[in-house]
Amino acid sequence: MIMMSCHFLEKIPFREVYVHATVLARDGRRMSKSLGTGIDPLELIDGYGADATRMGLLLMAAKGQDVRFSDEKMEASRFFCNKLWNASRFVLMNLGDEPVSMRTAPMPVSSWRLADRWIISRLQSTIERVNQALSEYAFDEAAQAIYDFVWNEYCDWYLELAKPRLNSASSDEAALVRGMLAFVLEAALRLLHPFQPFVTEEIWQVLKGRAVEREALGPALIVAPYPTADEAVRDESAEQEFERLMEIVRAIRNLRAEAGVAAGPRVKCFLVSVEGKEPPEGLDEAVSFLARAELEYTVRGSVPQPAFSALAGGYEVYLPLEGLVDVEKEISRLEAEISAAEKEIARSEGKLSNQQFISKAPAEVVEKERRILAEVTEKKRLAESRLEALRRAVGAERS
Repeated sequence: MIMMSCHFLEKIPFREVYVHATVLARDGRRMSKSLGTGIDPLELIDGYGADATRMGLLLMAAKGQDVRFSDEKMEASRFFCNKLWNASRFVLMNLGDEPVSMRTAPMPVSSWRLADRWIISRLQSTIERVNQALSEYAFDEAAQAIYDFVWNEYCDWYLELAKPRLNSASSDEAALVRGMLAFVLEAALRLLHPFQPFVTEEIWQVLKGRAVEREALGPALIVAPYPTADEAVRDESAEQEFERLMEIVRAIRNLRAEAGVAAGPRVKCFLVSVEGKEPPEGLDEAVSFLARAELEYTVRGSVPQPAFSALAGGYEVYLPLEGLVDVEKEISRLEAEISAAEKEIARSEGKLSNQQFISKAPAEVVEKERRILAEVTEKKRLAESRLEALRRAVGAERS
């Protein structure tokens, strides 16, 4: 190509070449028409959608190693499209009648809460990371950075914490949150557009209709400027503080799961400072809304026992079990569950170690047995983990 271009056009056609990894079929063989191991992209598009197929392939585009085609990546990308669509629909439903700015974050900065400073800073970090990855042709890293920001940070944290604020009695507070949701979403759509062009263009066209800068935004997302990071609004201290908040919320959620407490009932948790730091701004509200728990700050030794505990965000987090779990009864139940699981594992392992069963049984029957073994093994592991936690809690109480 270079020789022909130099000869006929007297110019070099390109100066950089991207050599991607070898893409293998699901079973690890090379994709080949003659072997019948190829995958028709049109079938993928029919099954997952064009955007999900594009994003899924980019997430697999690791450098320097063979890549085995992953249906899981395709499925994850399809779920991501749904997540983006639903989050955008929520934002659009809550923007109200007044136009909002899509290119300027709500002002003044002094009115921003910790969550606002965090999401704006994380947006800049993500923009910088994506642009750097694209400049290095690390398409998988760029796609993963956007995926993590949109799903984990914008949708799972900021958008969820925005819900009670949207219903705030203060009109200024609600307006700020609406503006922040729209501003970050618009930037995320521009950032995501090369990876998922169809769904982002569809959402952006609707979002543009609610913007103050409707005419200035241009006719289409495909010709909109790609985001660049604004170092002036990077706030590492806000990122660190919000990370502490997230650690505490996750810890309480995990303690609830360990104790087998359903998601609905509200619980009371105790926090004991181990680093002498003040709690992160908005921690009580975040825990109340996201973990359905009320917090009490106390000192070690005054926490009701038995209790599950965890270390998170510079605090010891305690979930007292009284009124939530009959500890002795639960220990007996878990011991019986583990015993039954061990018998099932022994039965399944015996079957799978029998060469006659492996060679004579249909492939789907063998695969089903392997799935059963994996599921029962994981069930046993979780039961043992919970039993150990309960025994520690009882031991702490008795000591």
